[in-house]
Amino acid sequence: MSLATLVLAAACSGSTPTAVETPAPTVSPTPTVSPTPSPTPSATPSATVAPVVPSGSESPAPLGQPTCKASAVTVTDADTVTPRGTSYRAEVYVLRTTGSPCQLMGYPTVLVSGASVSHGGSGLPAETVKPYTLSKATSLSFALATGRTGASCSDPTTITVTLPGTNQPKKVATTLRVCDHKLGVSPVHRLGDDE
Repeated sequence: MSLATLVLAAACSGSTPTAVETPAPTVSPTPTVSPTPSPTPSATPSATVAPVVPSGSESPAPLGQPTCKASAVTVTDADTVTPRGTSYRAEVYVLRTTGSPCQLMGYPTVLVSGASVSHGGSGLPAETVKPYTLSKATSLSFALATGRTGASCSDPTTITVTLPGTNQPKKVATTLRVCDHKLGVSPVHRLGDDE
């Protein structure tokens, strides 16, 4: 069959093949189904228990607490503190008790050979005197301060301490260095409050 015959046959059939452009199928996103929230269980009521504060651990001390007995309190030279940028050093003494909870308030009386001791001063910060509780679970402290350098300095090996509210002096071993025969003493306070 010739090419002309094929063209004629196609023309006679009346149907011309045409390309039909069909649009690409639209794909809709699959909807995300969120899980159905499960009901939140209601909290089961429980009894509220008030915290228990051990006797003798609060600060300041409650009114009416007995003054500590000197015989039950130990005084220990615990640390030398030299604050950066200052011209003084402080010796920190820690107080502990083997007795019942008791109260201390005020400045200890401290005797150091060849030195005058004043309340505050010598670099110690100003403090408000408050009552504090001392118990087997707590500790208190006080500090002695002096200049870092001076015309004359000495190194006593013991000091005598009488706690506020008591009249029984206690000898305490120390590594204190005293310059220019001057010392300042802090009141008894909670360990760490003012060191």
